[in-house]
Amino acid sequence: MTFSLKYVILNLFQDLYFISMYNEKLKQVQLDEKLNSIRLNFYFSS
Repeated sequence: MTFSLKYVILNLFQDLYFISMYNEKLKQVQLDEKLNSIRLNFYFSS
């Protein structure tokens, strides 16, 4: 019983970790896209 509980908790933490990593990746990608569009706008306006 305690072993399986430990296992479930471990899995949960792993999932949370992967989800948070994925979200960070996603934020980074969105940030890069924003920066790229800002650069493009800058190039076109100058």
